Amino acid sequence: MKENAMKEKALLSVSVWLALLAGLAGCGGSDAPPAQAQQLPAGATINVTLTEWGVVADKTTVPSGSVVFTATNTGIVPHELVILKLNAGVTPDTMPVKGGVVDESASGTVIDEIEDTDLPPNATKSKTVTLTPGEYALFCAVVENNEVEPGTETSKTKVSHYLYGMFAKLTVS
Repeated sequence: MKENAMKEKALLSVSVWLALLAGLAGCGGSDAPPAQAQQLPAGATINVTLTEWGVVADKTTVPSGSVVFTATNTGIVPHELVILKLNAGVTPDTMPVKGGVVDESASGTVIDEIEDTDLPPNATKSKTVTLTPGEYALFCAVVENNEVEPGTETSKTKVSHYLYGMFAKLTVS
């Protein structure tokens, strides 16, 4: 009888260990990386060329979300790229101008920009922004001072590169 009791205990002990091992094996992770390590789908990339006197984007429509702008200045003077979400009724070629400079607040909302200090001739700079659906203007807001008053460094007139035709339209769906 003692022998049977020992066999039963051994069998019970082995059964408990097997159940524990089976339970631990079921707790293993999947082959997928943890949620925080999963990569989000890549957003759109727009290559923008700035030169005298134009802005050319390789895409005119992109989906909303993360967008990488890669701006290249192929010109001989510094340029900048302003990304502006347009107000209703405003188009890139009808943005209000005050004193030779685009009135950005009357035109829409500046989302971001790559400054002229970042885009000297032959330079390339990238910036990632998040865009919502709507119409956008991509333009150069560098201002040239013309007709300096004699004996001063004060300009009589200011002319934005925008006025030379440095703008493009972007639609975000």
